[in-house]
Amino acid sequence: MKLKKILILVALISILAITNQSLALNKVRIYEPLNESQLNETIILGHEWLLNAQDTDGHFNYEYIPFLNRFTDDDNMVRQAGVLYILGEIAIRDEVVNERTRDAMINAIKFYKNNSRSGNYQGYTFKCLNYTSKDNCQIGGTSLALIGLLDFVKAYPGYKIEYADLIDDYKDFILAMNLQVSGFRNIYYFNRSQDSSESPFSNGEGLLALVRYYKYNPDPEIKELIDQNFEYNYNNKDRDAGFYLWGMTAIKDLYKSEKKPEYIEFVKDFTDEAISKKSSLNRSNKNLCAYIEGVVSAYSVLEENISEEEKAIYLDEIDYWLVRNKRMQLEPGDRMLMRFQDQRPYALKPKSVNAYGGFLTALDEPVQRIDFTQHCVSAYLQKFVDIDASTLNTLN
Repeated sequence: MKLKKILILVALISILAITNQSLALNKVRIYEPLNESQLNETIILGHEWLLNAQDTDGHFNYEYIPFLNRFTDDDNMVRQAGVLYILGEIAIRDEVVNERTRDAMINAIKFYKNNSRSGNYQGYTFKCLNYTSKDNCQIGGTSLALIGLLDFVKAYPGYKIEYADLIDDYKDFILAMNLQVSGFRNIYYFNRSQDSSESPFSNGEGLLALVRYYKYNPDPEIKELIDQNFEYNYNNKDRDAGFYLWGMTAIKDLYKSEKKPEYIEFVKDFTDEAISKKSSLNRSNKNLCAYIEGVVSAYSVLEENISEEEKAIYLDEIDYWLVRNKRMQLEPGDRMLMRFQDQRPYALKPKSVNAYGGFLTALDEPVQRIDFTQHCVSAYLQKFVDIDASTLNTLN
């Protein structure tokens, strides 16, 4: 049974998570970095929570109230597709074939395919995700679904032929939304004329999707579009945090195959700016996994191009926020301190084991969401595998 979020917000004044972890903070940021075992456990718990959030039809429940064991009726197609994205990122790094990951991805792809709509624009015939809004498609959702599909056929190559057409249909939607001289149209409308409105989030997601598709099928025309899009973002001095996360992930992939100085310069300048803007939030109780996910991606570009002193600074930023955000993940034994108006606070345990592993949106918000959990798991996953060179085994 689902629950309207408004019913929860009316009742609650404040909620704090009480975890088993201690964190001492002052101006010099005293903390103990997570060790290999803690990073691994964080990924495993988050992965399990995402799998448990899936319905039998492949849909992922978007928002969960852990101490009531209720899902709200909120939904978001872009963030739905984000779960397929992170499951794919896990699958391509996993040293074992986890059948639960594979089956969840198959089920999700089926759901996305059933909720896709065909269109024709700019000479491209395509399919795009059309679940939560029937009269339009956002490029972000289709981009993340495409990346998830590409990860899926990379992790499970026996399915490559089966999903080849859907991969190309989603790719063609992204090409149709390309604005040539800038980024991507954010929204495609089925029943009205198109506009050229962009979104920094969608620009990053669209770029990453093309980069991943090019790795799957190295079409020179795709690479030309990638280069044009990067140049647009490189020359755009009005840099937006919405682009940062997905943009850093895209350039991380580009840099692996082409070590352009422009990539290094762009990543370093953008990352230094992002860190500076977050410096006032060192004691924040908000979930900042999306931000640090971008920094983790950026570090893979910067690592071989900076001094040991600079490495230490970036790793301190990464380690600090991984510790800080870890407090948002509910684990067995955790309690939530609940306070109603004019009443003493009292501790509640999550109502179900299904709460364990999901990340709260903030320490004072009683909500776990698939997108926050996706970003968190991605940050810990990249640190664990890509930076620390540890081995992921989701069956351990």
